[in-house]
Amino acid sequence: MKALTMHQPWASLIALGEKKIETRNWATYYRGRLAIHAAKIFHDDGWEFAAYEPCFSVLASHGLKRDELPLGCVLAIVDLESVVMTEYASVSIVHPLSAQERAFGNFGPKRFAWEMKVLRRFTEPIPARGYQGLWDFDERSAGL
Repeated sequence: MKALTMHQPWASLIALGEKKIETRNWATYYRGRLAIHAAKIFHDDGWEFAAYEPCFSVLASHGLKRDELPLGCVLAIVDLESVVMTEYASVSIVHPLSAQERAFGNFGPKRFAWEMKVLRRFTEPIPARGYQGLWDFDERSAGL
């Protein structure tokens, strides 16, 4: 299966089902099952983002603190349902964009909205090395 490495806290927000749209500066033709991998490094911008609203409260509602977010592991399997330019996201994506969804993504011009639905969240994240772009995750070696 394909996988996507994301920085924290955005990877956890996707895995928790609180962020349904990942925004990227590139598109993909791939659709289907996608492993969400948390990068091994917690960058400063993510660390700061997790300390402010609405991220702080969303994580807290799941009993999580930013210094407890897992790194270097697969957190969930999602279904990548659609990829559209952000200019069209509010009219082409099934559900309307909430204020929270807008706060969790960069919906600026010339970006792409990847709509995802969580299929499975792992209670025990699966350690894995991540890569840039879409990469192959061997789900059999992970015992899935």
